[in-house]
Amino acid sequence: MPEVVTYDGLPRSAGGAHSLRAKRPDEAFQRMQRFVEACTEPASQSWRFEIYTGGPPASTEQLSTLATELFGGPRLRSQTQTEWNVPPESVNHALDALIAVVPVRSQLTDVPWLR
Repeated sequence: MPEVVTYDGLPRSAGGAHSLRAKRPDEAFQRMQRFVEACTEPASQSWRFEIYTGGPPASTEQLSTLATELFGGPRLRSQTQTEWNVPPESVNHALDALIAVVPVRSQLTDVPWLR
């Protein structure tokens, strides 16, 4: 019989449960991976590196250049975002790029133009 994992977050008045305790993208990714591996059966994975319009121009340009060097041309370019496919063996490169550009004190949820 199939099983499913669900999530019911705490209400904001109770402190919420919608932020990551890990502030560094690589630590957050590792925690998420451990959770997924513990709660699911293996399946094919696909990863994307996404930059949304509206971010700081210098950071956006730096990440766009780096993503193109690492992952090739974008898979999607629109008025609101640019996306690259990230091969599973290159996920750490994407995380390193985030760490280099996004201040460690920021949580990823504080950077709405990048995910």
